[in-house]
Amino acid sequence: MISGSAVFLDTSIQISRFFKSDDLKRRIHERLSTFQLLVTGLVVRNEFRRRVLAEAQYLLRLLDKYKSAHRVRQHVNDELGGWQNQRKRNICLDLLESFYPRSNDDDHTDRLKSLLRSLLVAGMDEFDDSVDAVITDSGCSCGKQSVKEIEAYKKYELGSSSCKEFKAQCGICQFLAGKLEATRSIKACLETVPAAEMTDELKAIESAITQISSGSAEIEEMDLCKTVGDLLIALESSQIPSFYTQNVRESRHLCRALKQTMIYRDNHPDNDDAIEAT
Repeated sequence: MISGSAVFLDTSIQISRFFKSDDLKRRIHERLSTFQLLVTGLVVRNEFRRRVLAEAQYLLRLLDKYKSAHRVRQHVNDELGGWQNQRKRNICLDLLESFYPRSNDDDHTDRLKSLLRSLLVAGMDEFDDSVDAVITDSGCSCGKQSVKEIEAYKKYELGSSSCKEFKAQCGICQFLAGKLEATRSIKACLETVPAAEMTDELKAIESAITQISSGSAEIEEMDLCKTVGDLLIALESSQIPSFYTQNVRESRHLCRALKQTMIYRDNHPDNDDAIEAT
């Protein structure tokens, strides 16, 4: 168990630390400075790679096609406008905004290409260096992967995000076997959540726990890091007293089940963090 004043950073906070506005990053830094240890986990690492670096590669492809940062932004707004693409669109726009220099389109395009490539090549190392510890207890094979540059600015191997491809190496099954008490606590807590607060993610977590407990499904076939990543992240963080997130709807109940203090940061820099202690 990690000792000292420690806080666990989930995927939403890790992304915001890198790519949100300077004012929001400052507020997050102020909060983190009150802790001795910054901690995250392999499943968070996997989500960061799967979400952020995948979108960096997507934007590089668009830059190669349009040769214009301005047209890439137009494409993202036009093609990813539906609710089903909201997460992808938001991450793309965050990347475009965070890399926005005060220059003309040609300069912006060249700079953006360079910065996106740097993110792909060094992003996972920067992720690891941004915290004091990455908890590896989950044994998530997807979370251990890095990015390989095959051809600069053109082709990158991001690795897999499917447990099915790592059946022999994936440690999620063993990890869950050691987290039975915490998993039961989560299920018991979810059974008391009012129907109006049961999000699709919480319902998926409850269903997954039922399947795991009954032995009715092969865990590696369930792709848990993709389907119920919030559950695995909660279990990774279970020995850390504080949990920092921008995902209040699910984290509120998961932290309550695990007797953690939830610290919620919204996107408005002028607002203070909300703290819910158990």
